[in-house]
Amino acid sequence: MLDLDVSTYLVQNIKLAEVLEIGTNDRVRMPRQPLTGERRANVEKIVRDAIATRPELPNLSVAKAA
Repeated sequence: MLDLDVSTYLVQNIKLAEVLEIGTNDRVRMPRQPLTGERRANVEKIVRDAIATRPELPNLSVAKAA
């Protein structure tokens, strides 16, 4: 996942990760273009694998002040 952060395609990587996790769209402003082909497939695999193996975090409830 960290490799996606230092890529020259950072914005496109973030947008694609959002598509896969929360169902948004992968539109980006010009001159950028959405990822396609092998690059898109590689990023999809990385993100899907990360989602599938992410640890379950404890539910930390924040107490409200009276």
